[in-house]
Amino acid sequence: MKFSQWECRLELAGWKLYFAHIALAADFSPQRLARVMEQEERQFRVWMQGQRSSNLPMIAGLRQLFREAGTDPTRHRISSESLMRRVMKGDGLPRVMPLVDFNNLLSLYTLAPCCVMKTDSIEPPLTLRRGMAGESINGLRGPFKLEGKPTLADATGPFGTPITDDHRVALAPENDEAYLVAYLPAESAIDMPRSIQMLLDKTGGIDIRAWREFA
Repeated sequence: MKFSQWECRLELAGWKLYFAHIALAADFSPQRLARVMEQEERQFRVWMQGQRSSNLPMIAGLRQLFREAGTDPTRHRISSESLMRRVMKGDGLPRVMPLVDFNNLLSLYTLAPCCVMKTDSIEPPLTLRRGMAGESINGLRGPFKLEGKPTLADATGPFGTPITDDHRVALAPENDEAYLVAYLPAESAIDMPRSIQMLLDKTGGIDIRAWREFA
């Protein structure tokens, strides 16, 4: 199914999802991306001085949505909050592969949990729902139980959460394009397409082919 024809039903109240089809461009420079990542990490540490993550509107809103779904956000951390804590400890964002690195940079930039997925791994229609008893995905650290967690599923079954994602959607080194999804509270004032474009103006070398919003 064409990206423009995707359907996504939100069974969980209070959320909105942004999807983007992104791809590496001919002028992509890994060195430029690395420099921007280092700059954004430094700026983020300065910006966070004297602030608590729990008081940030994006994190506070997402934590409340986690609780409403049945998940303790201090036990199962929002992926963007995990990245933020890593940067604040001085470890920096992980360096994996270009589109994954951009995805993580966007998560830090907006504080919204984001994921990139292989373009041939998704079978719409999609549903954002509460994970059911007995459901799990094969996450980065092994089996991950989905009961009571915000869960994104397609026609095949669950594949993602704002915490971790299933291996079936994970990018491989040869993938030069991906679908990106960002999970946000419905009341968030973040303009995700504008945020993506602002970040791309800094990194260069990555194109947005299309984007969709479901709220």
